[in-house]
Amino acid sequence: RSQTHQHQCEPHCAMSEWLSSIKTSHRHKTQETPPITKYQTMKSFCRTLFFWALVLVLAASLQVIVGSELLSNCPPPPPRQSPPLNVRELYPSDIKAVMALGDSITAGFAMHTYPVEERQDVYSIGANPNATTIFNFIRHYNPNVVGGATHSTLPLDAAVYHKPYEWLILEQDKIHLNAGVSEAKAADVFGQIRYLKERLPKEGVDMKNDWKLLTLFIGANDLCVACESSHTAQQPENWIQTVDSLLNTVHQDIPRVFVNLMGMVNITEVYRVDVQSWYCRLVQTKFEECPCMSGHGPDGRAAMSAAIVQYNQLMAQLAQKWQAKNLDDFYVSFQPFLTETPFPGREVLSDLDCFHPSAISDQYMAMGLWNSMFLPAALKPTSIGLNLT
Repeated sequence: RSQTHQHQCEPHCAMSEWLSSIKTSHRHKTQETPPITKYQTMKSFCRTLFFWALVLVLAASLQVIVGSELLSNCPPPPPRQSPPLNVRELYPSDIKAVMALGDSITAGFAMHTYPVEERQDVYSIGANPNATTIFNFIRHYNPNVVGGATHSTLPLDAAVYHKPYEWLILEQDKIHLNAGVSEAKAADVFGQIRYLKERLPKEGVDMKNDWKLLTLFIGANDLCVACESSHTAQQPENWIQTVDSLLNTVHQDIPRVFVNLMGMVNITEVYRVDVQSWYCRLVQTKFEECPCMSGHGPDGRAAMSAAIVQYNQLMAQLAQKWQAKNLDDFYVSFQPFLTETPFPGREVLSDLDCFHPSAISDQYMAMGLWNSMFLPAALKPTSIGLNLT
């Protein structure tokens, strides 16, 4: 739904309520029970008590955050008299397909500790019913929505083929409309758009008439080399032109799209957290996933921080530019909720590489994005509270 319709229900991360307390009644026999029988009765009672206590603990642990159940108390949107003809009139129930473009964050790399892309749990498009994702939130209102990623993938495949588009085609029955490719920069996303254009009809989508939701989260790999002057394509003024071209390609190739243009998190927060852990320091020294963060010292991080600010400012302006076109079938909304979000600790980062978002981060990102989608630009938050206590 667009910003002009304020139908919103805020998800919460609080643990679900405990199950009803168990009441156990005991009948006292009139005859005196032999000592051995008392012992057996007490032993049986303790076993029963332990069993139900274990059930309660497991039940509570499984109900911390469970997909669309976060919206179970939200009222349904008003009934439709006719299908919407303008992108500014959308409800969540109007979305037929959910799509995603981006890099390893969109692919869900190392979210669950292993060197695997956990696409089924990614904040924007994961289709795991127990995951907290935008796709599941949309599915709460439209059970027939398509596009959610259903399986994990191996990022090594893309490195072997060196042909991301061909790799997406090979994995299409797992990734569906999650076109994110690890290590992608902005210029690499054109191939991802080509994949989406070809895949959408296979998902049963009417390209001309069905409404689609797209989340574009790109820029981390560009920023990690933006401190080096030789990387001219990653300098803010050049990078934003590429993003503008990406949006134009989407508009030309895929009708009826609401675009979430994701603001960039301050990557230097990763460094601040990593230096507090000997393991993370070792990983970053050994693999140097982000050269401007760990390979160029304080000057590199300062230059990258300045570039992050520029990227976000330029994306906000770009969204305004597209909104000013007043198109009926295409809308770009800049979502800034990550731009000033601090990292409270290692829990928000992958246990494997201390760089990519952890599963808990993706859950918070899903809730932050969902709430931001329903707010006008002036009221959108620039941070979310990562309360991990």
